[in-house]
Amino acid sequence: MRYVKGYSDESMTPDAWGGCWWFFELDADGYPIRQVQRFDNGMTLFYNADYLDDEYGGLGDQVMDEDAPLDAIAKAEFEAVWQPQRDRHQS
Repeated sequence: MRYVKGYSDESMTPDAWGGCWWFFELDADGYPIRQVQRFDNGMTLFYNADYLDDEYGGLGDQVMDEDAPLDAIAKAEFEAVWQPQRDRHQS
């Protein structure tokens, strides 16, 4: 697995939530397995095989190759932003 993140300051939602930090867990081929989008207004979206999409977006379906404008991160950093998703399902 590889873990990466990147920031986009383009507003991508109808509610203009601001820019967005993207966090990805990638498989060996570079496809997203889990994805977190954390917007400037605090809204956070989570996607994986169990929750592929919603009205705001969905799990990426393109290979994230080495040339993508993303920075490598540690698994622990990804897990720290994924934690709220796990908490929602343990209630």
